[in-house]
Amino acid sequence: AVGTMIMGPLADAVGRWRVLFVSSLMIVVFGLISAVGQSYEWLYYTRMIVGFWEGGSAPALDLLAEFMLPKDRGLVMNAANVAFGLGALFVIALAQFTIPYYGWRVYLALCALPMLIALVAMCLLVESPRWLVQMGNEEGAMRALRTIAKRNDVAMPCEKLIIPPYAGIEQEEVKNKAPLARYYIYMMRSWRSIKGIFSQKLLKRSVMIWILFSGLYGAYGGIVIFDSDVIGSTGYTCSFDYELQEWLAFAEIIGSALVWPIIDNRRIGIWGGRFGAQFWPMMVAGLSLMYYKWDENPNMRFAMAMVSRGLISSAVSVCGIAITEWYPTKYRATGTALSGVFCIGSYIPIYWAYFPYSAGIIAEGLGVVCFLSCIPLCFLPETAGVDLSKLDEPGADLGVQCNTRNVDCCGDD
Repeated sequence: AVGTMIMGPLADAVGRWRVLFVSSLMIVVFGLISAVGQSYEWLYYTRMIVGFWEGGSAPALDLLAEFMLPKDRGLVMNAANVAFGLGALFVIALAQFTIPYYGWRVYLALCALPMLIALVAMCLLVESPRWLVQMGNEEGAMRALRTIAKRNDVAMPCEKLIIPPYAGIEQEEVKNKAPLARYYIYMMRSWRSIKGIFSQKLLKRSVMIWILFSGLYGAYGGIVIFDSDVIGSTGYTCSFDYELQEWLAFAEIIGSALVWPIIDNRRIGIWGGRFGAQFWPMMVAGLSLMYYKWDENPNMRFAMAMVSRGLISSAVSVCGIAITEWYPTKYRATGTALSGVFCIGSYIPIYWAYFPYSAGIIAEGLGVVCFLSCIPLCFLPETAGVDLSKLDEPGADLGVQCNTRNVDCCGDD
């Protein structure tokens, strides 16, 4: 949480790519250092440092969103959600085949390798042209676009950018400044981004997002504990059922893949778009958890737990996409980061999963959380196909509104 609170605003101040690159580098370095730790304290503090720098991964979706065309944004960004599930499956399988035979040190070292590959791949990326334009850096934006065009072997669509009149002058602030002066300017920019989230224009929307995140992340955290400790029947011990965890990770992959046909489709009204891709998975997951209480068949219970896990994970992932479209460029990384920090209510369902009740009662409670999570979603705008530049305009509506009034149930525009 601390790393996210620092790295999110910093990504709005100095750029998405810089924060992602430095954070990824630190994760690799301290991940490898933790693997050679000689004491519990060494392992504890190095993993804590890794966790801090993982807060810098939050701007990854912001950078991806700002690269994508409106019509393809959901489709491509959801591929990242599927990749997240594949990554979870990979680390579980890696643990299964390394820890029992080679120990945890080898496991931790190998876990750093995917991030090392990502670090190399990141060298092929450029800073977000959208963010550069918003900072008033026309030259940097054009350079980024030329690099993108060259690497994709396409012609540049233009030779000059039109900087909107509402773009900032942040680029001019740091020109010809000494390093210490630049660091101070970046710090003040970060603080301005935080204040922007709490401004009168954005506060209502931010609070609604935090409530939504509390429900979604609470349901997800609760179902993870429920699946592992209740369904897995391991008790609250250090034992680990690798096969169960692999099945559950597979369920998350399938859940994210299931929303691909609807995530960008606004023509089907409330059944599609960002709203439908979050609302209906949570409703079905809630019903599955409710059904869990009444069916004593172990195989059916396992199936219901799998369905719930996949659909809740899918809704959480789509919400991560939508949040990049709910905030303007100047505050996007900060808004994404703080949403993960201020979802305080998410702790309640997680602790609920540990209550000494029957599995049926716990499942029913998590089902209620799924249903309640859908309420704040109704007051946030549909963003499938939205042009992100519209959010940056001075007159943009960044408040809350009844979503169902803006998405026709019959799918007619």
